[in-house]
Amino acid sequence: MDTKNIFLQNKRLLLLASIVIAGVGLTAFSTYETYISERSLAQHELTDSAEEQTFALEQALVSNIAILKSLAASYSATPDINRYAFNEVADRLLQNSVMQAVEWIPRVPDSKRKRFEQAAQRDGDHIFEIKEMNEQGQLVRARKRNDYFPVYHIEPYKSNEPSTGFDVASSPARLKAIRHSINIGGFAATEGIKLVEEREEPYSFLLFYPVYEPGVLSRSTVPDSSGLRGFVVGVFRVRDVVEKALAGFARKGLLMWIADLDESRSGRLLGAYSNGTGWSVVRDKLPQDRPIMERVIDAGGQSWKIYVTHAGAMVTTNNYLLVLISGFLLTGTLLMLMVSIFRRHAEIEQTVITRTAELKTAHEQFRKLASHLLTFREEERTNIAREIHDELGQILTALKMELYWFRDNCTDRDPTFDKTEAMLHTLDTMILSVKRICAELRPSLLDDFGLVAALEWQAKEFQKRTGIECAVIAESEDIALDNNRSIALFRIFQEALTNVLKHAKATTVTARLTKGSDNIILEVMDNGKGIENEQLFKPQCFGLLGMRERVYPWDGKVEISGDKNRGTTIKVIMPFSAPGALTK
Repeated sequence: MDTKNIFLQNKRLLLLASIVIAGVGLTAFSTYETYISERSLAQHELTDSAEEQTFALEQALVSNIAILKSLAASYSATPDINRYAFNEVADRLLQNSVMQAVEWIPRVPDSKRKRFEQAAQRDGDHIFEIKEMNEQGQLVRARKRNDYFPVYHIEPYKSNEPSTGFDVASSPARLKAIRHSINIGGFAATEGIKLVEEREEPYSFLLFYPVYEPGVLSRSTVPDSSGLRGFVVGVFRVRDVVEKALAGFARKGLLMWIADLDESRSGRLLGAYSNGTGWSVVRDKLPQDRPIMERVIDAGGQSWKIYVTHAGAMVTTNNYLLVLISGFLLTGTLLMLMVSIFRRHAEIEQTVITRTAELKTAHEQFRKLASHLLTFREEERTNIAREIHDELGQILTALKMELYWFRDNCTDRDPTFDKTEAMLHTLDTMILSVKRICAELRPSLLDDFGLVAALEWQAKEFQKRTGIECAVIAESEDIALDNNRSIALFRIFQEALTNVLKHAKATTVTARLTKGSDNIILEVMDNGKGIENEQLFKPQCFGLLGMRERVYPWDGKVEISGDKNRGTTIKVIMPFSAPGALTK
């Protein structure tokens, strides 16, 4: 065994030993890290879930406040608020809402109280009267006061009948929110209250939004009470708000405590919610345990403190045991794999070298074939253009001469005279089409007058056909190139104009042809939307691929760049020194 093979064998043994040591070490480290990360991940998942649920609760309140505001804004521009129209609109709003009910509470001066009650009785509520709640919790006729704010329209009406006619201004908590709403000209919420129709659920709140006479809002940013028509009111039961907002969260293990801070930072506890047990009324103080998350959110002007704790013991998995077993299995598997890999390494390396050489050869052959096909295609186009021009052109010219003779031998009154004139016009059109087809196949200007003349002709034709301004700037009218280089640059210019028309949305195109010491440079610039980098190498971009293939035989380069909304530039560099495999 030679020295090289001994060295290689020792190197392999050292690698296998390193795998064993590294495998055992990494397994131990990974097992420990997995155990720690499992606990941390469980904590983070609970925190994220708490954040998501708190955000969902806050968004539910915000979205319903926005719905209530849009309803109030619509009634600010409405002269009359009809009961049935209100109920229909409110019913649609409540379908995807966390609100328990929507109410219309008009402002009724004492001087209009009697007429208002009679109108409500005629409107369908035969026993309607403005009421208030006495000390015994019974609804009785409201005492005399300057203004009343009775519940007039309410949706849903069923289960909320006791609220109809109740003067919300008779309740100190509700009156406080009414005055605050008038002062700020916007939303104001009550503190936690008990609804008129409720007997057991102690925690709800009302959200008032003022509605003014049409035109009042346009005259004042914060109007006073003189133009006040009443309030659109949203009724929120805390339990319903929380349960509806968090209904889509299936993760258990969290207990969300909700306290109404109101005026004191200690707050009044409204209740607690868990995905496992639902809502529960809690009258104790917030727990002393360290919370998963603690945040204050806005509930229509009131501040709610959200305090999230564990609902039970934190659940973790035993993945660290799986990591330990997997680590040892992986180490053993790697050892067996490395032995197999070493056996085939030399064979694979040789195969890669051989295949790489074959692919390189095949690639070069493909590029040469592509160049040959392009050259062959140009030759065929030249031959076809020449045959059309010579054969068909001569026939059409002879036919035109015969028709001229026939027309000249007809009198003006001969009916065939006009027919002959029409045939001559058709023949002229056909001759122009033949010339156009020949020019598109192989412009004669390219052979007769050179590349610059051919580019200028193509630019004029493009501008005439599309309306896009197109100009060619050449430092010299006499730039001598062989036929293959000339046709390659001309076809690239044609493809560039085609791309401008299809994709660029440009209004001007400028081509610049310059001659360097050892190369010729063609630049085509437009003022369009600009090509994006990811578009340059898309498999479907055959036009850009064709440009690169046309300059390949001469080791030329095509550089394409673009700025968004500032246009695209195509720069073609064609060396003079490279002879080109297919150049004649």
